[in-house]
This record gives sequence, C-alpha cells and structure tokens, in this order.
Amino acid sequence: MSSKTRKAILLVVEGLSDKYTWENAIRTTLSLRFPELNTEIYVVRGDATISDRPNHFISSSMVIANVQKTVADHLRKEKGRSGLRVDDILAIAQITDLDACYADPSDYVEDPEAKGVRYDADRHLIYSKSPDSLADLRATKAMNIDRLWRAGDITFGGKRIPYRLFYTNINLEHALYGRPNCTQDEKEDLSLDFDDKYGKDGPAFVARLEEIPSLSRIYKETWNEDSLHGNAFARLTNILSLLAWAEELAKAEAAR
Repeated sequence: MSSKTRKAILLVVEGLSDKYTWENAIRTTLSLRFPELNTEIYVVRGDATISDRPNHFISSSMVIANVQKTVADHLRKEKGRSGLRVDDILAIAQITDLDACYADPSDYVEDPEAKGVRYDADRHLIYSKSPDSLADLRATKAMNIDRLWRAGDITFGGKRIPYRLFYTNINLEHALYGRPNCTQDEKEDLSLDFDDKYGKDGPAFVARLEEIPSLSRIYKETWNEDSLHGNAFARLTNILSLLAWAEELAKAEAAR
C-alpha cells in the first residue's frame, strides 16, 4: 500500500489480554464488512486515564495530551518498521476498562487482607485496603473518561484525527465472561481462547458482542452518566458502536 493511499486505524488498548482479544477479531470484522476502507489496524498499548505511576490518575486537563503522547511514541517506533506517519491515520479508537468507576463512594469497602482490588458484582461492592483512596482515584478516572469520550478528535501537528473511546465494564473479563477478578494467567488464557474462536470469524465475533448488554447502539447514549451510575457493576460494552463508527468512516472515504 503506497503512502498516498495508505489508511490506518490505531486501536489503543490497555494490556496484552486486550490486544489478544480485540486485535484480530476487529481487523477481520472490519475487512469483511467494510472492504472499501482498505485499512490497516495498528494496536497501541496504553491507558490514557493513568500516569506511569501505579494507581495514580492524571488530571483531566492532561488526559488528551496523554493520548497524544501514547500515539506519538507508537509512531516513533513504527517509523523504522512500517513507515507509518500521522498523515496515514484515518482514526483512533481506544478501548478502556471502566473499573466500576461510576460506583458510589459507599460501594468501596475496607478489607485489610485484600490483595489489590476485588469486586463483588452481585453485592455491588469493591474491596480494597484503602477504599477511600481508591474511590478518589476512580472518581478521577470517571472525569478523565468523560473528557475523552467527548473529545471527538485528537490533534497532531495541525491534523485533526477522529477519535472515539469504547469500554468494557467492570473490565474485559467481567464484560465477556462475568469474571471480574481474574489472575493475569487467567486473563491471558481467556484472551487466547477468544482469539482462537473469533479472531478469524467476523460474524461469530459480532454475534458474541451482541450477547453482551449495552446501554445503546448509539455511541453518545452509551455514555449516559446516569445509566452508567445505575449499571456500575453490570456486564456492559459499547464495542458494537465501534463497528457502526467504522461504517461512518467507510462512507466518508467513499464520498471523497
């Protein structure tokens, strides 16, 4: 593909399990449903809601800049490998875990024996050694997420690139399997199994997504704050909205 016609969608995900779960399934589905996009998918690892310090969330005033830095760092890496440039980027899609960040402060409970964070989705409780601090961090994450999903685009060197934020709640494993407290090994095993089943089967992937509850098929409505508060512990995703967005991008490209 020449640099004149090259188009790329950057898919920003948090960890390896997210990469294994989404990369091939989304690539396959988009290529089958929207061949006119003729678009490469580049996976970028990063979480724009946090800093490089564990469990420390950046301010909402810096969250857009953090996305820009994440993408810029990836472009520097790709320069010597694929030659990917800012002008090649058609859109940026980011997938984040909500981490039940819309839960009430009263849902956070102290557990001196807790190792990390533990969710009880049935009882609507979050256990932590430091529940007040965790509640504050998650409230900051909710503010950052609000800033991101409303952004609409990200600017690089004067070019405005369409951007949208998508989510799984409480996390990837809860949304897909109802298992919010998986170990790292369990996350990896589940993600690899998911890739084996759906990585090369676009229709089956879409059918699997349709099994997961969603607040709406309309992107903006999936971010209704009252609904997110009311469903802070529910299995939710709006990944199907990503496919609808891809259709919008395809129509826009065809009209050029």
